[in-house]
Amino acid sequence: MEVFVPKEIELFDSLLDYDATAKKVKYFFKQPRNKVPKFERLYTQAGISDADLKSPTLSADKVQASADQNSAEQKMMTIMMAKEKLAAILAVIEGMETVKGRIMKLYYIQGYSDRQVMSAVGYGESRYRDFKTTAAVVFAESLAARNVGINLTRYVVNDEKIPENEEKSTKTD
Repeated sequence: MEVFVPKEIELFDSLLDYDATAKKVKYFFKQPRNKVPKFERLYTQAGISDADLKSPTLSADKVQASADQNSAEQKMMTIMMAKEKLAAILAVIEGMETVKGRIMKLYYIQGYSDRQVMSAVGYGESRYRDFKTTAAVVFAESLAARNVGINLTRYVVNDEKIPENEEKSTKTD
């Protein structure tokens, strides 16, 4: 017996590669060695200081781009676009389920070590690692849905990983 599958369901033929997506999120926020992370470049372009970013009171509302600015100037456009992306990132993290959002904020935004975050959320290492990976994947998918030009998701199709240059993605700055 043949089962009718609506066209929308074909979306699930592409499976999210959890490990590759989590790794891509990690390298968006934290780069190895002497490279500046894309997230750091973004908040620098937005005119937000590292201290402001790590403030417990920073929210998406505080970094919204203002339409009052002179949009004719290229520099102002860069600042406004960076603020829009930064606001989307913070809004996604704020909107995440409590533990996952807390892991994202403490580890990736405030720069806590894994041990400090484990202690703060009250989980052992293996449970924490599971939550951290899941948090990164939820973050990547939620951010992609906001369509702000940052795509951190990776997929597997027919048991083959899609090479990054073949993904349908937008430039991440």
